[in-house]
Amino acid sequence: MSVKQAAFLTSRVICLFFIYQGFRALLEVPATFAMISAFSSLRNSPGLGEYGIKMLASGVTLAVEGGTQIILAIIFYKCGPWIIRFLTGEEQVSATSEQP
Repeated sequence: MSVKQAAFLTSRVICLFFIYQGFRALLEVPATFAMISAFSSLRNSPGLGEYGIKMLASGVTLAVEGGTQIILAIIFYKCGPWIIRFLTGEEQVSATSEQP
């Protein structure tokens, strides 16, 4: 196995890791917003309060984190020359050896 093929395989493994982490974060978002809804309906006072605001911020953060990881998964899946250069540590990658 050449260095380029190993870098290509490594980029696909990293892509799978980012897909897993991204979907895990995105699957937590509905539960977080459901907890906010349940919490706000249980309280007698209107508004979310400090805890509700923290939960809302947590839900938005999870959504952004999940989206970012999905984007990183797409970048590593495409495995452009700069990804190969990043994984192998080489200075130059020839245009003919972008993908094995």
